[in-house]
This record gives sequence, C-alpha cells and structure tokens, in this order.
Amino acid sequence: EDAGAAEADYRRKKAVFVTKMLADGSSVSKAEYAADADPDVASACLAFKMAAAVADAASKRLWQLSAQIEYGRTVLVTEREADKTHAAGFGGAA
Repeated sequence: EDAGAAEADYRRKKAVFVTKMLADGSSVSKAEYAADADPDVASACLAFKMAAAVADAASKRLWQLSAQIEYGRTVLVTEREADKTHAAGFGGAA
C-alpha cells in the first residue's frame, strides 16, 4: 500500500472517530486519546507507519546502489588511467 494513501486512511479514520466523540460531548483531548486507543484507528496508524518505513528503506537502498555505482565508475577510471600510463611506458619498470 502506498504510504500517502495509508496516511490519508489513518487520518480519515481518526478524524471520524474524534468527530463522533466530540458530537457526543467529549473534550478534544479525551477524543484524541480515545481515538489513538481505538483498534481500527491504531491498525490504520500501524499500516501508515509500516508503509512509510518501507518507502524510506527503499529510498535509502536506491541511494546506496547509486553510491556503489559511483564507486565502480571511480575504480574503472582509475584502472583505465593506470593502463594508459603503463602503455605509454611510464609503468616504473626499468
């Protein structure tokens, strides 16, 4: 599930729960506290946090792969320059 959709679902469920409690005369703080304890709202919150964590992990993995590609390019360029130097006769051998 998309992290954005999961967050919207969580916020919607919490808002509906809080609105119902406020309509019944509860205070805002009591309604918020009760909403966090509601199993349906808590489940939606967990789904939202899990989706966000998965998206964050995927983003970090892509960054790691990008760094590995750059390292590989650096190694390749270094080897190519060493080959050019050696082919030009500057290898250090007498």
